[in-house]
Amino acid sequence: MNILSLFDGISCGRIALERAGISIENYYASEIDKHSKKIALANFPNTIQLGDVRTITAEMIPDKIDLLVGGSPCTDLSVLNKNGKGLEGKKSGLFYEFVRLKEELKPKYFLLENVYSMKREFRDKITELLGVEPILLNSKLVSAQSRSRLYWTNITGITTPQDKGILLKNIIEGGYTEKEKSSCLTASYNSSAVMNYFFRSERQKIFTCPVTAVTHTASGFTINTYYTPSDKIEVIFNKKEKYIYQKERNKGSLEKLKKITRKLTVKECERLQTLPERYCYHVSDNQQYKAIGNGFTVDMIAHIFSFISTEV
Repeated sequence: MNILSLFDGISCGRIALERAGISIENYYASEIDKHSKKIALANFPNTIQLGDVRTITAEMIPDKIDLLVGGSPCTDLSVLNKNGKGLEGKKSGLFYEFVRLKEELKPKYFLLENVYSMKREFRDKITELLGVEPILLNSKLVSAQSRSRLYWTNITGITTPQDKGILLKNIIEGGYTEKEKSSCLTASYNSSAVMNYFFRSERQKIFTCPVTAVTHTASGFTINTYYTPSDKIEVIFNKKEKYIYQKERNKGSLEKLKKITRKLTVKECERLQTLPERYCYHVSDNQQYKAIGNGFTVDMIAHIFSFISTEV
């Protein structure tokens, strides 16, 4: 098959194709981040890099494309971005390049991935332009990470994958966790702070000692209590209160939690995305975290690709 991967990142789609047993004749990729390209080319040196998606034309690709795949930027779509401009945003607006190339190249198959947490109006617009309803799948079924994503594709017959039962405790290099699944990895994971995890349930932390977590509500406040062998730590949160107020209210508790937690290692992040270990080690740790957070959960994409008929 001839593949065109837009917003290719570190070529997670190519790993998925191999795991799905699909033979690749030519793999064309569009990516502008130099660190991601370095990782991709170190692992797949025969990748044909085409550069900026906005400059790609049909004339640049001599082969008939059998599969167009991409995960266009979610920056302006996610509900976490209060100032996001949706599909008219500078980054998320690159989705229209996917549409353009789909219309110009007319691939037999296409797959677009994006976040579940977007406004309905954005989801409906993507559905209208691609002509198919999205499929909602959560990576927690094939990995130790909870990662809900929407997939727009004309690949037919896709079913929900069987739950592999992989838990966060199964993939960490050491330490303890009070959750069965990791929170969703993001490109900014390396800049994680204790408050992100304990107030916003994002940017996963690992405990360095055994812990039991209990949550209850009282007088409109959510009280998260963490019992360790030597301490009882309470984090109190009320969404109606200002964030800085919560920071001051829980300052002592957060300092205690900071001392007994750590961030995920690069290897653990690779495992959460079901990447081969040391796949990303060709760049700095900071760039590895960013690239992994921006990538696909490989085994979920491989599951989707397993429904492709290779008689193209």
